Amino acid sequence: MQSIADKIKFWEEQQQINSLLIPTVVEGAKNLERVTSQIEMHSKQIRKVANEQQRSKSELTKTAKKLAELDRDVDLLSEDLEESKELAVKTETKFSEQNQASKERFEQLESELALLRQREEPPSSLLQTLPLILSVAALGMAIVAWVN
Repeated sequence: MQSIADKIKFWEEQQQINSLLIPTVVEGAKNLERVTSQIEMHSKQIRKVANEQQRSKSELTKTAKKLAELDRDVDLLSEDLEESKELAVKTETKFSEQNQASKERFEQLESELALLRQREEPPSSLLQTLPLILSVAALGMAIVAWVN
């Protein structure tokens, strides 16, 4: 059996060990609480950043889709513009050709009228209105040519 002196000595040593260990354990516990708190804070920040990243990816995907649609629209409009230009050139060419034909026909009719006037026959009322009729006819042909 142990003597009381040995027990006292043992408990004094335990007291000494406890007096050295307890502040270290308390400090370790405080450090652990701080680290845990920081981990929780960092975890919240990481979740927040991950959510923002997910939203950004979603917005980027939507933007990419809209951009692709706009690219298609631009391509279609470019094609329409080219077709319109080609049609305008064809229309202008056709109008010019028909206008030239109308001018030539008008000049022909004018020369025929001049020949008719040179004759010695008395001018009839039809011959007097023929220039007006021919002008109206030429104008009508020019309009028809332009519309077609």
